[in-house]
Amino acid sequence: MIPTDSGAFNCKYVMQNPLAEENKATLIPIERAEGRFLFVASEDDLNWDSKAYMENMVERLQRHGKDNFESASRSCGGGEATSHAAAEVHLWRKIQEFLRTHLSCDAPQTKARL
Repeated sequence: MIPTDSGAFNCKYVMQNPLAEENKATLIPIERAEGRFLFVASEDDLNWDSKAYMENMVERLQRHGKDNFESASRSCGGGEATSHAAAEVHLWRKIQEFLRTHLSCDAPQTKARL
């Protein structure tokens, strides 16, 4: 773990790299999935290299001829507070749009039975 100027710790390099050859068997075979995906990654993530992992999943899907995904990366999860907040607002709108587009249905809505 690497301490940052703000007092937080950069944990990005603590875990073993799941993309390393010796860890490839642990990867979920996303290329076999039929559902739709919205990948969101932070470019400033201090916990995971989320942008690299997202790019790997996108590449695997494309290599298998899939186009069942959207991806977005923004500067959030670290960095500067104002740009982080703006990225969060943008991504929340993108998430809502994705859910409305891919999860809406024409069936009448029923009351929850909880």
